[in-house]
Amino acid sequence: QGEKLCAPPVSRSTEETGRLEPKSTTQRQANTMKFRSLLRKIVHITSSATRTLRNRTIEMAAQLNQSELANLIRTIIREENQAERLVFRSAIREEMSIAIEKVQSQLNAMDVTITQCKEKSAEVDEALSNMNSRITDLEESTTGLQVENTKLKDKVERLEMHSRKFNMRVFGLDNGIEKGNPTALMTSFFKEMFRSDELPGDPTVENAHRVGPDKNTPRAMLVRMQRLQVKQAIINLSKQKGSMNFRGMRVWIYPDLTSEETRRRAMFNDVRKKLREAKVRHGIRHPGTLLITFKGETKSFSSSKDAETHYSKVIKPTLHSDSDKLR
Repeated sequence: QGEKLCAPPVSRSTEETGRLEPKSTTQRQANTMKFRSLLRKIVHITSSATRTLRNRTIEMAAQLNQSELANLIRTIIREENQAERLVFRSAIREEMSIAIEKVQSQLNAMDVTITQCKEKSAEVDEALSNMNSRITDLEESTTGLQVENTKLKDKVERLEMHSRKFNMRVFGLDNGIEKGNPTALMTSFFKEMFRSDELPGDPTVENAHRVGPDKNTPRAMLVRMQRLQVKQAIINLSKQKGSMNFRGMRVWIYPDLTSEETRRRAMFNDVRKKLREAKVRHGIRHPGTLLITFKGETKSFSSSKDAETHYSKVIKPTLHSDSDKLR
């Protein structure tokens, strides 16, 4: 730039410049004063310019006409702007490079994290697949065990009922009436309550004892008969007679049932009450099955819901129609 500023002035003709050059010294001085301040500002921007260079530039500007001076100013501004742009671009590139490096490092870390997540996801998927297969195996095994358990429970229930088929329970006997010998008491009890012609044999008691918790009410007497036919005959007669009187005590006789059989039979209490009121023949057999005989047809029900449905749809409408006919 210093060389450009110090270059000798180029004389131009009137035709090239397009305007007249100042002819007097007064006009030249006026032009010089006019642009002096602007030149000083421009030359001051260039930090490498020395004082001598600045003075020589000012002196050169005094010898230039207005057009040449304007071209010189534009050249200086353009070169300075270009230098500033280069510096600005370099600074921006450096800052962008630093920012890109930071972002790139973060992206790399994210890539590593995503890769780890994918690996863990694959492991979880594999574990879930294994668990699903194991759960399926366990469900199949559990289903088989449930079926087997049901069979075993039914088998145990049948065995227990078989062991109790000679047994009866007598309710209503005062505590202590047996005087330490319940077997002898129950033998005399059956002989007094039932005539010999009502039973298929002698009501011999094999064993008898009290059962149930000690309370103020009389405890039940569990009796085991020696002959099954005699026991069944006593149960049938007890159903017909209902409660009986023994030495001033009101007593009842029932078969000895398991807790499961008792629960199953209790489910039919409501429908059995309706059947008794309707005078429909019915009964219960092991295991917990209700038998209903209506109009010569006998049906069995293991569910109280099915028995209620049969009563509502088949028996009850017939009863209403019969009552209407009687009216």
